[in-house]
Amino acid sequence: MYFNTEDGSLTSTFKFNAEITEATEIYMYFDLWYPDGYTARSDTEGFTFTRVGSTNYMTLSHPNPQSVHGKDVSIAITRKNTDMKETSEGHVKVHIKGSASQSHMKIKIIDKDFNNVHESSVTEVGSEVQLKPLVA
Repeated sequence: MYFNTEDGSLTSTFKFNAEITEATEIYMYFDLWYPDGYTARSDTEGFTFTRVGSTNYMTLSHPNPQSVHGKDVSIAITRKNTDMKETSEGHVKVHIKGSASQSHMKIKIIDKDFNNVHESSVTEVGSEVQLKPLVA
């Protein structure tokens, strides 16, 4: 498990054990690290991340635990600090949120296998970055 204290991202890989019947609990300091929300994903389909009320906990669960029993599962939770929209040309415009203390950020686009597809640096909050469509 790794928590990045610069950008609030959490990554972890674990072996899923279906014999444990309770959902996996993750502690997240939402107000400090995720003031604009978060994005949570897994490299294994079917997992659901659910915030527990207004607490600093979220759960990770799967509707068919036996189907993923014994598999290595990777998760990533990142701070939501962008708004994205697609242009008519198929580009993606990314608007950067945040505070003045976050004056230098990197935008990383990762695919479903957690491979880095694109990376850009941004030096001002409120900036917009335009990404060209990826060609397969």
